[in-house]
Order: sequence, then C-alpha cells, then structure tokens
Amino acid sequence: MSHPASTVQLTLRDTPTGAVAVHSTFKPAVGHPATPAQSLALDMLRRSPREWPVDFADAEPTPGQSRTPRIYISGPITNVADHNRPAFNLAAQALRTAGWQVFNPAENGVPDEAPWAEHLRVDIKHLMDCTHVATLDGWQNSRGATLEVRVATQLGMQVSSLQHWLSQATEEARATEAAA
Repeated sequence: MSHPASTVQLTLRDTPTGAVAVHSTFKPAVGHPATPAQSLALDMLRRSPREWPVDFADAEPTPGQSRTPRIYISGPITNVADHNRPAFNLAAQALRTAGWQVFNPAENGVPDEAPWAEHLRVDIKHLMDCTHVATLDGWQNSRGATLEVRVATQLGMQVSSLQHWLSQATEEARATEAAA
C-alpha cells in the first residue's frame, strides 16, 4: 500500500513595490519523514524572516488567493511525544484546506532545544497577528496554551476548538454552493 508523500511548495514573486511576495504550502504525510528537498524548503521558510531580506508580513496574496482571517493553533507541546507535531501539522493542513491563513507553532522556526520561554515569546508575537484561535485537545492541561488562550480571549479574539472552526468552514462552503 502506498502512502502519500509530504509536499512543500514555495512561490516567490516580485511585487510592484519591489518587495518579494512569498506563499508557502506544507502538506505533511503523517508517519513519513520529509525528503531532503522538502527539509531544505522548510528550513528556508524557518530561516527567511531572520536571515534573509524577505518580508513575509507584507507578502501579497498569490493570484486567486484572498486575504482571509488568520488563525493560531494552540495546544499542548511540552512533554508530548515529538512535541505534538503530528497533531499541529494535521490541524494546520485541515485549516489551510478550509481556506484559513494559519500560524502553526510547530513551524515557528525556533530550535526544539531552545528554552520554553523563547518558544512562547515567538509564538505570542505571532498570536498578535491572528484574529482567531483553534484549540487542540488537551490545551487546558498546557501552561503555554492556557496562557495563549487567556491572552487571545482578553484581546477579543475568537477562540474555539479546531473541530468548531472546521465545522463552520464546512457549513459556509455548503451555504456558498447552495447559493450558487
């Protein structure tokens, strides 16, 4: 039985203002490691904001892509096998497929061995750019996730479970199809 391979797609293009627009898609295949080329592409994504003059924040959408609300994935990482990457990556893939712009803390670019506080500082900065939060199972038992949810709630962001946001996207897609 063959399993789907992980895919990484990067699209770089010049903008009218002289900036570089970057659009990336990462679709993990659960239980299968990325190929060397995919690992290099992911490494480029992680390093770009810090080491290369590419501004992801000002990147314009690629043709056919609209600006959509941005959602942050919050869930347990510390003391979970493989830092809970499979759950975070599956959630990110599902949300992206549903049309969301996603920040996935498992893709934050901070080395795994960095202190917890360093990870949280980076993640909270990204949380500030989001409008919604999707919680993963077990988030209530995570010191970092409970802090993220508390900050998001206090700032008026919409916080709900991953299942809620995916169900809502499915309902909206059905309504759009019915109206067409």
